[in-house]
Amino acid sequence: MGDQEYDPLYLGYFECFGGRRFFEAREVLEALWLPQRQGPNSAFYKGLIQLAGAFVHWQKNRPGPAAALFESTQANLRKY
Repeated sequence: MGDQEYDPLYLGYFECFGGRRFFEAREVLEALWLPQRQGPNSAFYKGLIQLAGAFVHWQKNRPGPAAALFESTQANLRKY
């Protein structure tokens, strides 16, 4: 990690995501994204939130909504 510190909510997203707790991952990162959704990292956070949401749909056997969110995710994360 070096000298850079990461927001605990950002780290919490990956902890939840890695544990396949996708709904919780979405909720955690949304708490970080909402106050700064007009900021420079907005699309990045939104893409990660959509990715977790896509997996929520996938877990619930909803391939259509999952696919739509995967596409939105790609659009938001493409530049990163």
